[in-house]
Amino acid sequence: GLIYAIHIDESNSEHVLISVNNKVYESTNGGTSWVDISNGLSLSSEDMIFDLQRNPNNPEMYLLAAQSGIYKTTDGGQNWEQVHSDFNVRKLKFSQHTDGHVIAGVPTSSYNSSKVLYSGDNGDTWTTITTDMFANTGTYSMDFSFEEESVEVYMATLDLGLVKFSIDLSTLSGPEFENAATGKLRIYPNPAHQLITVDLAGETIQQVEVYTSSGTRVL
Repeated sequence: GLIYAIHIDESNSEHVLISVNNKVYESTNGGTSWVDISNGLSLSSEDMIFDLQRNPNNPEMYLLAAQSGIYKTTDGGQNWEQVHSDFNVRKLKFSQHTDGHVIAGVPTSSYNSSKVLYSGDNGDTWTTITTDMFANTGTYSMDFSFEEESVEVYMATLDLGLVKFSIDLSTLSGPEFENAATGKLRIYPNPAHQLITVDLAGETIQQVEVYTSSGTRVL
């Protein structure tokens, strides 16, 4: 099976949790033997667990990110429940500064644009942070660094390299892209497959031409 997530207890290296495909296993003897602790995980055989994080303020609380959403346990992994339904959640992180603050990342796919999710109650409820940065930037990977009332988001993008920006957790606001000439033009998603949306803030679009990075016209 595929192992995406590994958590080693910082206070006891013999205690390890891993994800294998759509299940979670626990070892208390450094990996010599393993026990399935997937009770409550309503994951299909096609689902996959991508990340597993423990609350630094509560060693019995874990969150995991899966293809079908976010799951939570408050008893060390013995019982899980789904706390958020979404597609392709890949990354989770608890704040080490403020108890309750959690961030989650959803990368770009054929079915959705990239986005960031925020929870202020240790994952019980989630809010999608809306900003043009996500709608217009394709990414396969994200990571996060918390401050007390903000979080730095690092995005490995498809065409812009590594992009970093800050989200104010008191307002859940981040940066917005702006066209230098009008401040109105948006083109998304990025990357695009068969459909793109060109938004000029309600104004009538007369003509659209699309070029590759090498200057070849494709539309």
